[in-house]
This record gives sequence, structure tokens and C-alpha cells, in this order.
Amino acid sequence: DVYKRQILSNSVGPALLEDESMHEVWDFLKSPLGLVLILGPPMIYAAAAIVLVTQDRMASPASRRRRALRRALRALSGDAKEHDRVIEAIRTYLGERFCREKDTITPVDCRRLLAGEIDEDLAHELADLFTQAERGVFDAPGSDVPAPPLERTRDLLRRVDTAPLRKTPGAQA
Repeated sequence: DVYKRQILSNSVGPALLEDESMHEVWDFLKSPLGLVLILGPPMIYAAAAIVLVTQDRMASPASRRRRALRRALRALSGDAKEHDRVIEAIRTYLGERFCREKDTITPVDCRRLLAGEIDEDLAHELADLFTQAERGVFDAPGSDVPAPPLERTRDLLRRVDTAPLRKTPGAQA
């Protein structure tokens, strides 16, 4: 009985005569100012995201290479184990430079991506370093594969970044 009185008390009496409709709110939302307030922030966010994505994709190869090297060197100075840092640095460099997803890059991809770009020996040296680091992570527990020296990795990434680009057949000199 008490429960019924509490429910009824909300729907009877002088409060029942008050207009509780949402007409004023809907009218405001239909006005230009209401539309701007509601739709403005998502539209600004979407426009900014589109600009950032297209800007990143349209960056010049030289600026992508500089950014790739900077981020790869930063990855080398992380807190992870040396094997992991070397892998992360090489993947970061190749992913940024060639607009690829860095976590999917393998030593085979390393060779393939760099094959037409730089000297073949330098590409194979970086891929071998990548392979050595991966063996240290994925080999059986107890097998002590030495980590590639971080300084050698840093030096090799710089050499790859500054290596003269190969001329493709038919390219203008």
C-alpha cells in the first residue's frame, strides 16, 4: 500500500498540471545555433582527422625517412630487452618509411622493401641484424643468442637512411 502511494504521489496533484514537454528543447536543437552546438564538435574532429591522415600519406619521401629514423632511434633507447629494442627500431623505421604496418614486418619484408631502394649488401646486412634479433626472442628458452649491439643497429639505420637511392631503369637523371 505504501509503495502504491509513492508511485501515485508522482503523478497526481498540482505537479500534474505543469507542462513537462520537450518542445522548447527540440525547437532549440532545430535552430541553426542548436545544430552548430550539437554537430560542430564531431565535424571539427572528423575534418582534423582527415587532414592528419592525408598529410601523413602525402608527406615527401625525405620527410618520411627523417621521421622514420628519428622514431627508430627513439625505439632503440626504450626500456625493453635489447633483442626487442632492435626489432622495434627496425620495424619502426621500415613501417614509417614505406607506410606499412610495423608489427607485420619480417626480415624477408626488410630485404624486399629495401631491395630496390639502396645497395643490396646494406639491405641484407639490416635484414641479417633483424633475423639475429628475432632469433634471440623466438628461439627455444635457454638458447643464448646474443643481442645485436645497439650501437651497431643505430649506425646501420643511419647508413640505410643516408644511403644513396638506386636509380630505377627508365628514370630521369
